[in-house]
Amino acid sequence: MKGQGDRVHGVVYSVLRDSYAVRTTDGVVSCKARGRFRVSGMSPVTGDRVVIEDGCITEILVRSSFLPRPPVACFDRMALIIASADPAPSTLVIDKLLAVAETINVTPILVFNKTDIASVRELRAIYSSAGFTTFETDALHGTGTGALKEELKGHFTVFIGNSGVGKSSILNSLDAKLSLKTGEISKKLGRGRHTTRTCEIIELENETLIADTPGFAAVDIAEYAILYPGDLCQGFREFAQYASLCRFRTSCSHTCEKGCAVIDAVKKGLISESRYKNYVAMYESVKNNRPWNVKGGKQ
Repeated sequence: MKGQGDRVHGVVYSVLRDSYAVRTTDGVVSCKARGRFRVSGMSPVTGDRVVIEDGCITEILVRSSFLPRPPVACFDRMALIIASADPAPSTLVIDKLLAVAETINVTPILVFNKTDIASVRELRAIYSSAGFTTFETDALHGTGTGALKEELKGHFTVFIGNSGVGKSSILNSLDAKLSLKTGEISKKLGRGRHTTRTCEIIELENETLIADTPGFAAVDIAEYAILYPGDLCQGFREFAQYASLCRFRTSCSHTCEKGCAVIDAVKKGLISESRYKNYVAMYESVKNNRPWNVKGGKQ
């Protein structure tokens, strides 16, 4: 650290209660945050670029991206980790998280793990054909993680997925020195045990940063992003070329209208039926959202 009173820039690598581990040019330092952040309702989170003065975080720089659950900021990639089995993959969970990534303008990557247990060929084909970058890995045996490591090089990526999908195992395979704790699947609940308790940044080589996040059992999209009915279609990128041809254009919900080009594309097999069904289910959950009745909505 520099002398007393100097302004030092850094990145928050982890948060534990009211203590922040911040990476600066002089190494990682532990510091507190000024009380005014609690008053403003915006506290530093993992990934934030901050200014430190006299051992305290005094300023949070502009965030390029933000995810409220778990709280993490300033990342440019979101890697969705999906197990082929144990736990079974859910296309609804996948499509909810993809819609969140598209909405907050970060690049989503799909990583299908545990491919030694079951095939993900059909599932992967759905998302590859929709234009997403996908990978197959068997982290336990180190298969496929080399290509993934190359894709992540030089980026700040958030790893997100259900408990037990193998996020920590993949990270261990990317860098054997990490030796992160991994969990087993709970036979009673059918899901993984939480082994990552906090959101923290892990450094790999070639300026590659990964935010390892706690697993979850379910996804409530409202906890991740505010979506309005007119915006939801943006979370389904393969709809775009057809939505522009709809009879009602921007006012079309793409759920029931006669002359909807999106619905027609589904019938012709040009859009995945599972993706479309999940869109309709998500539309039902957000169709009543309006800026004036959603907390934190657009002004």
